[in-house]
Amino acid sequence: MKDIFKEIENTHAIDPVKLAFLKEMYQGTRGLQNDKDKMMAFMMNVAMKSREQNIKFSKEEMNIIIKLLKQNATPSENAMMDTIIKKGLNS
Repeated sequence: MKDIFKEIENTHAIDPVKLAFLKEMYQGTRGLQNDKDKMMAFMMNVAMKSREQNIKFSKEEMNIIIKLLKQNATPSENAMMDTIIKKGLNS
């Protein structure tokens, strides 16, 4: 399996500050996949932290983030992410 962080670093697709933020987010989600309440609380904390640090991602960067999140997700988790993404695009 590819190391997506190395891939991102090599292409310089995301600012190093944003990449560090993503790595922290990714590490924080490990082990939370089976606990939706803890995952939601963690993601709310991530959103708040990104606002505090004024971290905003472009559409291209968001595509990289989605790829990262889906990399090790189960088919049902991927389906759930797709639903969330569709709802976000339609709101």
